Amino acid sequence: MNIIKGLIGAFVGALVGAGIWGLVSYQTGYEVGWVAWGVGALTGLGMLLGARDSSDVATGGLAAVIALFGVICGKYFANVATINDYYAEEGFSPDLDDEGVLSFVADQIVDERAAAGQIIEWPDEDNWGGGLTAADYPADIWQEAQARWDSWPSSYQNDFRRWAEDEYYTGYSAGKWIIGAVALPYSFQVIDVLWLFLALGSAYKLGAGITSSDD
Repeated sequence: MNIIKGLIGAFVGALVGAGIWGLVSYQTGYEVGWVAWGVGALTGLGMLLGARDSSDVATGGLAAVIALFGVICGKYFANVATINDYYAEEGFSPDLDDEGVLSFVADQIVDERAAAGQIIEWPDEDNWGGGLTAADYPADIWQEAQARWDSWPSSYQNDFRRWAEDEYYTGYSAGKWIIGAVALPYSFQVIDVLWLFLALGSAYKLGAGITSSDD
């Protein structure tokens, strides 16, 4: 039973540490790698407090594994915080303007033409679809989107606007987390190996109940 409590404590410690890492990155605008060491310490402490007298080499090993999970989560949260700052610096907004709403009408027309087998000549061959401005679409598609929008009654326009805003906000929010996950393998640097080593070592020692006098 103590082992189960230890596992719960270790996971709690790992997630708290990962959350602190992400919060520090968000508040400072920098990724503070040495916080990973603290993630390991919190994980090992959680295991120690839960396992108590059952602490041994096995609980230390489990704490180290869970600490690795915590460090990865912390790195992920830090990535998302960095991406969030980048969004802010580049002026990306979670709000959709009139042109952005019209782009969703244009997307419908694009889908209709693609389903009909029509070839669409994009203004930028390397950036087709998913834009939010008139410049991102062929002129004829944008003109058709404007005409379609103008033909709708105001009640339908309002409903469509709410739908488009919900869709955009969902994508805007999810995009940061998806990019953070994709960037995760590339965000680890050489210095991170040191912090990871210290994190796992601290988690193991604390999780196993090893004190300095035992060394």
